[in-house]
Amino acid sequence: MDTGITPVGQVYCSKHTDKLIEYFCRVCQDLVCPKCMFEVHNGHDLAQLDEVTGIVRQKVSDLRALMDSTRQVNDDNLSFVEHRRDEVTRMKEQQLYYIDYGFEEVIKKL
Repeated sequence: MDTGITPVGQVYCSKHTDKLIEYFCRVCQDLVCPKCMFEVHNGHDLAQLDEVTGIVRQKVSDLRALMDSTRQVNDDNLSFVEHRRDEVTRMKEQQLYYIDYGFEEVIKKL
């Protein structure tokens, strides 16, 4: 009796709907059932699906770590730029004060 529910982790072939996907074709970059393996992917470099999913999971994990690291570098750079901007603003205000003070002193002497 088919309940129409696919167990978690099981994927059926789109061409042979009664066959589970068991392989990954490295040549075609396609998911392959045993029937497709002989019909379409005969002689291709095939890998067990669980072997490929482990590799993909590791690559996703590595990519996530790289993204987190990049995000941290970006946050650090933003903090550095904001600090420098605040420092430049403070120095500008200080220089404007000294210019105004200097002109006031010159005007007093005139």
